[in-house]
Amino acid sequence: MILGVTVGKFYPFHKGHDYLIREAKKKVDRLIVLACYKTNQAVAGSVRAEWIRFLHPDAEVIEVLDDLPEAPEPWAQRTLEVLSGRKPDIAFTSEDYGEPWAKLMGSQHCAVDRQRLKFPISGTQLRSHLAEHWQMLTPPAKAYFAKRVCVLGVESSGTTTLARSLAQHYQTIGDKLRL
Repeated sequence: MILGVTVGKFYPFHKGHDYLIREAKKKVDRLIVLACYKTNQAVAGSVRAEWIRFLHPDAEVIEVLDDLPEAPEPWAQRTLEVLSGRKPDIAFTSEDYGEPWAKLMGSQHCAVDRQRLKFPISGTQLRSHLAEHWQMLTPPAKAYFAKRVCVLGVESSGTTTLARSLAQHYQTIGDKLRL
């Protein structure tokens, strides 16, 4: 059985992260996703882990406190501790730290879209300009961040037209509740 692992903040969970996980799952029998979090982040690690679980119920998602320096050695040790003796065969990343992180665990490294050609986005870019990069979010992240608008009005007052126009402008759906 081939065991794979990937690690990240997934803050927020975007299409590049989703692509990384999808590609990794093609190459392993079992994939473990380490969802790292800091207690002071605006979106809780448990929420981000649920986004991943929603889209990838066949992956094992483990929440991991991000209290280590950003260096391959401590993260390789933490990964092996979290995996309770299970050594990953392949470590998947789209980052420069991937090769040394994998080597320190005794794993092969597989870089997935390192140049970010498929999905040219990062979590930092998204956090800085969420609305500008909205289309790069995964559906569960969009649902979390989306603002809901309720358009009310009597018949023939333009509510349907307004709802459709808003939906088109914000590239979403416009539902109308009929009473």
